Amino acid sequence: MIELVLSLLPRTPIELIAAIVGVVFGFLLATSGFDYSGKSEDLGKNSRFLNVKLVVFGLLGTFFDWKVLNLGKEVDHTAIVAYYLGYLVAIAAMVIILSALVISFSALFSNYGDVRNRLMVATRLFLIYISFGIKAYLQESRNLDEVARELASRTAALERERTAHSGDLELLAKASRMLIGLMAGVSSYRDVPSELARDQLIDNILDSMIGVVTILARDNTDLVLKANYMVAAPYHEVAPRLPADTLLFTWGDPKRYAYVLILERYAHQAFERSVALPVDSSPLYAGTLLPGAPTAFATDFDLINSADPAFKPGIPKNICADVRKYFSAMDFKSVLSLPLIRGTSRVGVVNIESNREDLIGESRAALRRVEGFLRPYSMLLGILVENGADHG
Repeated sequence: MIELVLSLLPRTPIELIAAIVGVVFGFLLATSGFDYSGKSEDLGKNSRFLNVKLVVFGLLGTFFDWKVLNLGKEVDHTAIVAYYLGYLVAIAAMVIILSALVISFSALFSNYGDVRNRLMVATRLFLIYISFGIKAYLQESRNLDEVARELASRTAALERERTAHSGDLELLAKASRMLIGLMAGVSSYRDVPSELARDQLIDNILDSMIGVVTILARDNTDLVLKANYMVAAPYHEVAPRLPADTLLFTWGDPKRYAYVLILERYAHQAFERSVALPVDSSPLYAGTLLPGAPTAFATDFDLINSADPAFKPGIPKNICADVRKYFSAMDFKSVLSLPLIRGTSRVGVVNIESNREDLIGESRAALRRVEGFLRPYSMLLGILVENGADHG
């Protein structure tokens, strides 16, 4: 064994230089990222393509005339190439594998729930780093950390509520356990995606959001809730393909619209007709945003009481009348809308409909409390929501 190791070590200064160059290029190869976008137009910025150029550049250097460095003696280029490539591959593999192991161990001791959940997250991060590189790992890690922070924040809020609402503590803890289970389910789905699993997860998330609202209502007797979500798509790509009776409440110059929100799914419930709502470009046209889902998508959240919707000052009176007429025919008295966020992009809106005003019939402070507890669920739903650009 010792003789084998010694045979792999450089024996001459030239071979040592080739090995050092291989080590340097191997380290750069492993640390510069190796993600692949699949888009030919991104080739100039593609990390895998840049890495190939890096390796080839170093390889060409091994064919230079190194006689000067070898004190005028002939140079064995085969040995130089072997030491360069051998040390490059060895160092790159070692750095990648060690980094992946560090990533996995760090996830095992993180705040991603119980041991089983941490093991699932650690395995997923390991595979993502090995398969797609540091950039993909960092993005996924940021997404999981954001969800974990939200979960930790809500768990801390539960503790603060202990004295004031001790009777609700166990129910709220149940909501947090549901959230942890949904996080594990979403992580498993992303490893082995399927349409059936996605639909079941979406229904489970919508059901859980209804459950959280029910738990947080001081009096949930006769409280009836429904949940749906809408996907966002670029307005000028999708709007021309939508049926005339689907796209509602548009007026004026259509160039000001940036997105259209399309009703995609109710939890365990079919709907007779799809609905699409335009979203104005923000903040230039913030004064003409429709209430409800469009305002929530462009800002943070919004609530509509069907009997008295609040309108921005730039919305024409005839559109306000149409919106009031539309909501007066609905079987709910209020609807809370939250944006769906995937990474740094907004991909849709989730709506919770209620047979009470202000969602649970309590103060606006209580409504904000409900909205805060629903936020992690909307983030999980955002991970599952597909791009809506194919609608129409």
